[in-house]
Formats: sequence, structure tokens, C-alpha cells
Amino acid sequence: MFRSKRTFEEYQHLLENEGGAPNDFTVHDIDETYSEEDNHYNHDYGDDDDSDVVFDLDPSLIPLPEGFNDDEEVLTIDAQGNVSKLRGRITVNVVIGLDVGTRILVPMNKLLQPVKKAGGLFNRFLANIAKRPRFCPINYSDWRVVPTLYKNRILDYIKKKFVLPSTDSAKDKILSTIGERLRGYKHSLRQKYIQKGTTKEDLYNLPISKSGGNEGLVRPKDVDDAMWAGFVTLSFSPGFEKKSQHGKNAREKLTHSHTNGSESFAISFDKFERKHKWKPGPIERFIQTLIDYYKSSFSEW
Repeated sequence: MFRSKRTFEEYQHLLENEGGAPNDFTVHDIDETYSEEDNHYNHDYGDDDDSDVVFDLDPSLIPLPEGFNDDEEVLTIDAQGNVSKLRGRITVNVVIGLDVGTRILVPMNKLLQPVKKAGGLFNRFLANIAKRPRFCPINYSDWRVVPTLYKNRILDYIKKKFVLPSTDSAKDKILSTIGERLRGYKHSLRQKYIQKGTTKEDLYNLPISKSGGNEGLVRPKDVDDAMWAGFVTLSFSPGFEKKSQHGKNAREKLTHSHTNGSESFAISFDKFERKHKWKPGPIERFIQTLIDYYKSSFSEW
């Protein structure tokens, strides 16, 4: 049963306004616990007591330790300015669980794309942020109409965990990436919940996940009634159906998909440039993104 004081009919009426969620939807600060599919932990995205930490650091002025390998290691700097190396498998869990004031240095290329090992970690962190309702609500039709308070919250939290350029261009690039990841996350939710024959009423009344275990089809546990109602209503709206069909048509015309696996193009090209001492051209870039794919294909013959 729906547990909100409002009925779903009231939410649906409010959502009929063009532009996404209604203005009087309450923004809830959910102190949620994050968990990856293969790993659970006790850290959350709560606010740290970091009043004594200096956030506006220039990454280029931080000294690199002797023997530092940026393809295998990442650098952290604590509140006292001490620089340390981390190596091995570094997950989003590790980032969230860092001591207050300790942050990871993220190198970027000239296009403000994260590169090297720390860049890959940062990309995974952004993808995780996009799945958290506290930062990225799913009841808006477009990232551009998501209230600024959410975007400021994202930037404030990121600068508590990473050392990045503090320019407006870097911030815009980060938010743009978050918007892309959120769009992909909402697409995966629709694939999971909206099947042939599914109605809005079926989804409206889905129970909230409690344990995160095998509970059958339940809504995401951190999504409250108002946000879920907005997401469902938008997913069945004529405007979304039209946009969805346009995306399917564009996808059918795609002849070469991303074959780089979990590694971004920016990181792959950065490795190429440092290895060969020159920038890859269009042909080299195309080949670089196919090497691993064909290696794995040929190994199966």
C-alpha cells in the first residue's frame, strides 16, 4: 500500500506540469547506507566534521612521492598536508570511509577528463553518486531541471573526498558526467521495472525494499513515496514514450559501440600517449578501443 499522506492521484496531477517534478515535492536528506552488489559496509554519505580542512588546493602543487606509479597507485593528502600512496583494489567503499580531511588526488587531461588509476576510481565514484537519491533524484524528466541544491550538494561532497581543479569548467564537466550517469541509471530502472503489460498502478504499489536481499520485485530502498510516484508517472508519460523511441532509433544506427570495458577512452588514450610519446590520431584511437575486444574474441577460437 502507498504510505504517503497524499494519494497517487494527487501526485499524478502535480506531475502533469511540464518540466518534471512539482515544486512542492519535499526534498528529503536521506542518511542512507551505500552498498555495492558484491560488498556491504557500514559507511554512509553523511556530513563529516571538516571545518578545519582547506579544500581549495591546486593539485599541481602537491609533491609526488619518490617512485610513485600513477597507473598502479593513487595519492591521498590528509588535513595536515601529509601525502600517502594507496595501491591495490581501491573501491568506492574505501573513498567513503576515508578519514575526515583525507582526499584523493585526481589527475585530469587538458579536456578535464579524469585519467590514470585515480581517474578510474573517480569515474566509478561519480557513477555511484548518480544512484543515490540524496544527490540525484529520479523524479525529474531531465538533469537540467534538477534543483541546484542537489548539484551543489554533489560538488560539496566530492571536494571532501577528492582534490580536483576548482574551476567552473571542471565543475561543469563533473555535473555533466553525473547527469549522463543518472540518465543511464534511470534507464536501467525502467528496464527492470517496466515490462510488457506492466501498469502504473502495479508499480505505484510496490513495497519498499527493507533488507536489500531476495525480496522479489521491490522499489529501490532509498526512494521515498513522492520520488517513486514521480518516476513512475514520468516513465508512462507520452513525452517520455516519444523520447524513448527516438533513443531506440538512434541506437539502431550505432555501428561501433564502446569496447573499452570499464576503462574510459580518456584513460586509454592517456596510456597510449605516455607509452608512445605522441598523441593518438583518429585511426590510433579507433584501434586502441578495439584491441582488448578482439584479443578476448580471438582467445575463444
